Amino acid sequence: MTSIDTPSAAGAAGAAGIPGVPAVPAELHRPVLAWFDQHARDLPWRRPEAGAWGSW
Repeated sequence: MTSIDTPSAAGAAGAAGIPGVPAVPAELHRPVLAWFDQHARDLPWRRPEAGAWGSW
């Protein structure tokens, strides 16, 4: 087994040891969702009434 195949303590903890990278996924999701709320374009397939064929 190589070191790539074995889980490490840092890998199991996520990105906790990397500077500038959030350890908890929610810490990353929050700013991305805030950006999306502010900058998202109105696209037809994002509307609730859009079906699969209408989007395609």
